[in-house]
Amino acid sequence: MKFLLYLWQLPQHLLALAILPTLKIKGKPYTTHKRERHNYIRQTLFDTSFSLGKYVFLTQDHTKTMLKHEVGHSTQSVIFGPLYLLIIGLPSISRNIYGRLCKKDDKWYYGSFPENWADKLGKVNRSKDNI
Repeated sequence: MKFLLYLWQLPQHLLALAILPTLKIKGKPYTTHKRERHNYIRQTLFDTSFSLGKYVFLTQDHTKTMLKHEVGHSTQSVIFGPLYLLIIGLPSISRNIYGRLCKKDDKWYYGSFPENWADKLGKVNRSKDNI
């Protein structure tokens, strides 16, 4: 079953596996550890956290809320499989870039699809967590 799930999410896994050597080549420190069904990578190359299948890339100063949100994206990856990058990844990264360029706040970013759904899947409560 694990093998079939890995294949179902193969595009995300291949992209994650391509990023890992890039972190080494760029000389950016990172650490990795595995827990349950995820591989968590704490990295410094990207100024954002993101999920690619079972690989969860986190900033060095990530919060528990960020971790839960990214696990929500991982669940979306399980649901959409090979379509995840188009249905979830592209809108997410587009909103991230637009939000940074236009100086949008977190409420704007996390307030609509696919971010609000990732929060729900990851059991994030932004009003409680003051984010």
